[in-house]
Amino acid sequence: MKDFDSIWRTQDEIRTVVNAVLGECIWNLSYNERRMGIELELTEYLEEEDADALICQFPVPADYDGAGSKGTKLSPRLPLSHFDGAEMFDLMCREHDEFSERFNSLVMEYRKAKS
Repeated sequence: MKDFDSIWRTQDEIRTVVNAVLGECIWNLSYNERRMGIELELTEYLEEEDADALICQFPVPADYDGAGSKGTKLSPRLPLSHFDGAEMFDLMCREHDEFSERFNSLVMEYRKAKS
């Protein structure tokens, strides 16, 4: 079972950091059920170094996802303690399937290019 209270608290902490560092510039801050993680998109575009400096202030690790439709996209990662074992297993299976599909499509593109 997900610990939504902890997820919401983490989102609030992230919002506080963004507002303190950049001002109010959050376009989207939401929990993504499929990825089991938080998605953050700003209303402005940051250089990668500036995004890294912002991420260092977050209460959880995060990844820089580049440019979104409105601004910089970041993916804060939630601690595994927010989820139970069955949810983690489902996430690992989805990630494995997505990786396998992407790998197979790259192999097909490579074979096409070689022929």
